[in-house]
Formats: sequence, structure tokens, C-alpha cells
Amino acid sequence: MNLIYSTLSCPCEYVLYSKNTDITHLVKWKKLIKGNANVVQKAGEPASLANVTEVTDEELENLNKIPQFKSHIDRGFIIVLDKREKLERVAADLKKDIKSSQMDQNRLNELQKENKEAQGVQVFDKAIDIT
Repeated sequence: MNLIYSTLSCPCEYVLYSKNTDITHLVKWKKLIKGNANVVQKAGEPASLANVTEVTDEELENLNKIPQFKSHIDRGFIIVLDKREKLERVAADLKKDIKSSQMDQNRLNELQKENKEAQGVQVFDKAIDIT
């Protein structure tokens, strides 16, 4: 049994196709890898750092044939382990899918500050008394 740890914000279904005719393909095999990392499911609850999907050796062999799966591994969004690890430790080693995850207030403030600075506007963290 293998475990796939994912920091993807959305579930991802990897698919292998077989050729039917010159213009159509049939789904030969597919596997859904859990996502929703860094996404708040219920108000007030913390978002999960990563999610785990169990796969068999045969499923892992099929996944390794799919270029998108390899790309997610190479870019650090997915890691495959053969034993269960603490989620926090594994998630710390993986790259977070920041661009597609939910925006919290701190990230929103950072982006607004970056945009203002890029436009040449001086940004102050605290109010200044000009009287």
C-alpha cells in the first residue's frame, strides 16, 4: 500500500486513455487523488495542510504513466510514501498551491500592499497623525 500526500487545492482525477478510433479515445483507467488542502470547509475550522489518498502498487504504476501526475510530483505538490507519516511533517516539505487556495485576510493584505507598492504608492502599516 502506498500513500499519496497532496497539497493541491482541488481533487485531481488522473486518467489513462485507450485509442478507440483516430479521433476518439476511451477511458481505460482513472484515479481520484484527494485535494482541498488549504481550503476551509466550515467557518471557524482550520484548513487541512494536505490530504492523503491510499493507492495500490498497480494504481501507482498507472499513475506514473501519466505526465500530469509526474509534473505534480516534480513541482512539489504531491509526494508518494510507502508508510504513514504525520501530516504536518509531510505538508511542511510539500509546496503549497497558493495561487488556487482560498485567500485569508493576511494574504489579501499582503497582495494589496504589493499592488500599491508596484503602483508607486507609499504604504504605511500604521495610521499617521498629520495634524
